[in-house]
Amino acid sequence: MHNLLKSETILNVDGLVKSFAGRVVVNEVNLEVPEACSFGYLGPNGAGKTTLMRVILGLTPKDKGTVRIGGLDAFGNRREALSQVGAIIEEPRFHKNITALANLEIMAAARGGDAYKRISESLDMVELLNYAKVKVGTYSMGMRQRLGIAACLLGDPKLLLLDEPMNGLDPAGMNALRDLIQRLVEEGRSVLLSSHLLDEVQKTCQYVAILDDGKVVIQGALNDIIAGGNTDVLIECNDPQAAFSLLANDKRILNCHIDDAGISYSVATDTDARQQTGEANRLLVENQITVYGIIRSSESLEKRFLELTKKLGEQTFGNA
Repeated sequence: MHNLLKSETILNVDGLVKSFAGRVVVNEVNLEVPEACSFGYLGPNGAGKTTLMRVILGLTPKDKGTVRIGGLDAFGNRREALSQVGAIIEEPRFHKNITALANLEIMAAARGGDAYKRISESLDMVELLNYAKVKVGTYSMGMRQRLGIAACLLGDPKLLLLDEPMNGLDPAGMNALRDLIQRLVEEGRSVLLSSHLLDEVQKTCQYVAILDDGKVVIQGALNDIIAGGNTDVLIECNDPQAAFSLLANDKRILNCHIDDAGISYSVATDTDARQQTGEANRLLVENQITVYGIIRSSESLEKRFLELTKKLGEQTFGNA
């Protein structure tokens, strides 16, 4: 794990632990969420993502660890710390038989302060101003998610916590939510979203933390984490068995095998993949093997996630 690139953070989680019935769900989690960024907290369903958010918000008691929001102790100075936070845990809930405007007016009255003055700008930010007087029961799921964020904005938060916000959204809804998160970041807010939809997170977030079995495996800038992965190579040729015999002894490649498509292997991160594939092509041609094509995989968050979580699982199994 390495430190994030930005010096200022809005959320610091240190050594957070939470167990249920003897099962550790949040396992010594450390997080640094920079100011004015989109941050993805990634893991499969049941990995402890929602529990972490509930502990941060004080909805579930911790076992141990500290949480600081904007430099304030979230447990010792809860009211002031949480005044900087807006959150949607699971699904936003509204009165379906009244309008979006009426829902926000009720919430603003309960919140007090300047919340009422922020209703119009909050609806405008989430692009629902034209639907303010429409009953929420007619809204799509994506519109309800955006209305939930508008409700959060009534408190003018510096940090938004969104629990699986893209679940159940159609492509248009996902695109609208991505654009909204970008606008929130441009305003100087930070958005911490949990998700298992890795492709969407790659399109949305600047920073990520990858979670496995309740523990953060790695965190940092998205591009740096993706670039740290292996490169997958597929070689199509007329004699895969002979090609395999020539390439399997190359110490720079990993998991070399024959499949229906040809020869597949991975090039380790400390190796120049372009140079290696060029040399592989030359070696095969010099040995009278006709090469039909060489394909290097595009880097992706999903591929990196699987590499990291699989590696951790193998280490755990080996130590059992």
